[in-house]
Amino acid sequence: MSGCAQPRAGCSHEPNFTKAIAALVPVAMLLLGSVVLLGKTWSAAPLLQLVGASGLMIVVLSHVCEALVLMTWMKWGQERSVGHYVDLCGALIGITVFPVGYLLYAFVARRLHRYTDAEPSSNS
Repeated sequence: MSGCAQPRAGCSHEPNFTKAIAALVPVAMLLLGSVVLLGKTWSAAPLLQLVGASGLMIVVLSHVCEALVLMTWMKWGQERSVGHYVDLCGALIGITVFPVGYLLYAFVARRLHRYTDAEPSSNS
């Protein structure tokens, strides 16, 4: 376990907590951007981005809980524990589903941009 289960002399959670909070900012921006995009364009791509960003937020929040020694029954950081599998599943969802949604949105937007910028053909 990267953090200490019981606070004692010489045991500090500050580095883990600092890393978790530093990861919270970009992941929160991804989550907020996904929500805004889903509000503007209700389709599969922004929904996939939202699901992926939520998975990444689960990872960040699990690391915050580990650093602050919250919900110790989850046994954060220990192999074959509930906390380990929550963290693992969130990471897998985040790093697979978010990029798929992002690429799908980019390809659809590019295709729409190509068709809307096409010159109207004149049949003279």
